Amino acid sequence: MAYWATYIAYDIHRAVAKELINTAKIQLGQLSKRISWLTPDYIHFTMHFLGWLTEEELIKVKKEILKYGNIDIILTQKTRGLGWKASDSYLALEIEKTSELLESHSMIKRNLMLDNIVIKEQEFIPHISLGRIHPSFKEQILNTKLIIPNNKICDIKLSLFKSIENSKTL
Repeated sequence: MAYWATYIAYDIHRAVAKELINTAKIQLGQLSKRISWLTPDYIHFTMHFLGWLTEEELIKVKKEILKYGNIDIILTQKTRGLGWKASDSYLALEIEKTSELLESHSMIKRNLMLDNIVIKEQEFIPHISLGRIHPSFKEQILNTKLIIPNNKICDIKLSLFKSIENSKTL
């Protein structure tokens, strides 16, 4: 039986993702060379990391997320560092925790639990990762304020991803 590290995420249109990366690169200047940038096709906003699911559970999750329409998200004018290992640090754009976003997050979680799909419990930190920061430049990069000209990203689509190299939408 195969298991997949799976997460529900909103796809960011490729053109918008390219604009976000290019804006960050310009504003960071020479520091941008110290970031391993994600490809625009991989830029997304994670709603739930689900953990390791079977193919059968993936089918249930796919059916569940079809119920949700698109939403708009608002970027704050902050960047943050995220890391799941001490050696990692990612440059990420923070997303405003609007009531619509929090309600959507709670509803998805609640409905998946009703379908007996166990969701990994972790803090909801709305963000869009842009790239991995070289450790010795972390503080310098994170202390640079990025200004995103249009901080609203409209009409993003809820999708299911599995964590593999160069993750693709399922």
